[in-house]
Amino acid sequence: MQVRKNAAQLATTLFIHGGDDFARHVFRTEQRGYWSQALPLVLEKHGYLAVESAGPEALRDPELLRSFGAVLVSRLPEGSWTPEAAEHALRGPVPFLVEGPLPALLERALGVESQGNGSASGSVRAVEPGLQRAAERFGLPAGGEVRENLSRPLERESELNWEAIDAVPLSEPQAAAWRARSWDVRTWAVSGDAEVLAGWRPSQGGATTPALVRRGSLTGCAFGLFGYLGEGHTSEPFEGAEHRMSARRTGLEALLLALIDHMHARSNSCRVRVLPWPAGTSWVMNMRHDYDRRVGRRALRRLLKSYERLGVASTWYWRPLHAESKALAAVASHRQHEIALHTERVWAAGGDGEKGRLEAASGRRVVGTAAHGGSDCFRYQGAPNLLWAQQQGFLYSEVIQHAHLHPHRFGELRADGTIGALDVICLPHHESFDRSMRPGETQAERIRTVLPEWIRAAGMLQLMNHPDIHQRELLALLAELPGEGRADWTAAQTCEWWRRTHVGGHLTLSARPDGAVAAQALQGADGVVVELLSPEGVAVEHVLDLAPGVAQLIGPPTRDAPGAAAGSRR
Repeated sequence: MQVRKNAAQLATTLFIHGGDDFARHVFRTEQRGYWSQALPLVLEKHGYLAVESAGPEALRDPELLRSFGAVLVSRLPEGSWTPEAAEHALRGPVPFLVEGPLPALLERALGVESQGNGSASGSVRAVEPGLQRAAERFGLPAGGEVRENLSRPLERESELNWEAIDAVPLSEPQAAAWRARSWDVRTWAVSGDAEVLAGWRPSQGGATTPALVRRGSLTGCAFGLFGYLGEGHTSEPFEGAEHRMSARRTGLEALLLALIDHMHARSNSCRVRVLPWPAGTSWVMNMRHDYDRRVGRRALRRLLKSYERLGVASTWYWRPLHAESKALAAVASHRQHEIALHTERVWAAGGDGEKGRLEAASGRRVVGTAAHGGSDCFRYQGAPNLLWAQQQGFLYSEVIQHAHLHPHRFGELRADGTIGALDVICLPHHESFDRSMRPGETQAERIRTVLPEWIRAAGMLQLMNHPDIHQRELLALLAELPGEGRADWTAAQTCEWWRRTHVGGHLTLSARPDGAVAAQALQGADGVVVELLSPEGVAVEHVLDLAPGVAQLIGPPTRDAPGAAAGSRR
């Protein structure tokens, strides 16, 4: 690669990780997953597709490192860091961000002193004003909670626990490692000219200590930030009759993105990313209906007519129990609505036929799933649900353990300990409109309260209702929701767009020697918005209609204009 000149140019990010051999080592010796390797799933979700990966040997190649705008380094095998590599990370022209725990020689270079292991649970908050402002670009705070997942008991027939079903392709050691905490925390004290960028406050109380420290070109993290965020894009196999819940990691993702943007600015580089939605769209709404009980013909007709008037697109998750209902044909006849599968018996006897039965009854192709919550059903058990959806060839499914704001791919801990990614797209957690089945008991006020957060983050809001209840209240809320910048899409429309534009390999952003970036979509996509952020913080958007497999060039930026491409806008 060609070394950048003094003028600002478009630059990609380098992610250095330990590779499959190190993942196997962690799995074998520590009985847990090397989830730092899943960091690209986090970055691609936010449109950071101009990322290249390399192994630890890249640390010994200063010429290569100088080609990037930022270098992210995960936890690596012992001995990967040398004094020369540490010195280059500290004083070189390209900023480094290294996740903890750091080796001793990096702690010395950073100007911190380890005081031992810290609590694995705490909260991280940015204290550097520039990072706080940079995170606002993503509509999120710069920081958040770090903790292990919580578990609560629930009712489920024991023979439907995944452990009791031989067809589920998981071993007990694999599941146990999947459930194990992937990150560690060090308590740091700083000295000299080291600058604290974010603080760590233990959950059980006590003094705030540094979470992120910068000295020279080197920024270090006191905990396994990449592993924690990577783990947030999977869902471990549940253990028996339980439901597991995770802390929301979106604020920590925004902190990471703000750091990456700052690193590009410090290296005099333009950062490039794909915005979530096509030109003219700033957020997406999907009306989700779980068809658990029969809906009267008159009520159904009124609802569909109202949707036609309001321009609402809906996805109906249909239980196989109701596959012969006349209502199914009525919904399926409206092409702006979608039929999806409300699973009952995945992996169990007869479960593999649910998709075929629903397709035959509706006359529509079924590409998505969500789990029905009855105690006589498989329900949601984490990874087994997503592995089944992948095996069945579904486009999308749900990961209700997490509270993401955008779709994403699912990280998989394979049987040999390596980390992979499924093809299936995971929907963000829905917002439920129904508080109970009693008339008038809705969560309309909560929807009004949280809606600005979804809009600021350019998210995909799934508004969930059981269509046999609260129709009048639902239609009243839908009539008042803002329409500016909103796309009303089915879940399938949303995930088809996401696969074309936010999955590595499907859409690529690659740097060229002349400083430009080539954008290419495997399947093509119209209205793709590529954002360039200059070192001065000026954002320019380029709207691209990408034909399948045909690259379009963006840039390079000039002093007079930060970018040059058809459809560019500030």
